[in-house]
Amino acid sequence: MGTQFGLVNRVFLTVICLLVVWNVTTATVMWNRRRRAGTLGAPRKPVDERTQRSVGIFQLLLSFIYPLWGASLVLVLGVQHVGRKFSTASRISA
Repeated sequence: MGTQFGLVNRVFLTVICLLVVWNVTTATVMWNRRRRAGTLGAPRKPVDERTQRSVGIFQLLLSFIYPLWGASLVLVLGVQHVGRKFSTASRISA
């Protein structure tokens, strides 16, 4: 309800909410400024297989602990896969 714990609680939670909005906004601006032109700005694939394996195991473990995180990971990987197919098809036809 927002009125249960008084004015101090409402002010505190409003400040926290504004800080979260500020964090999302500044993160988006920083990502947009630092990414390479024409790319999403995702890091390149690591060369070391041990690193890939350990990151994959960590992601699998996180997806069991946080199922919504795992679903979003699958969604991002699917979008990335479709994007690669379209970019490859456009290069071939050009």
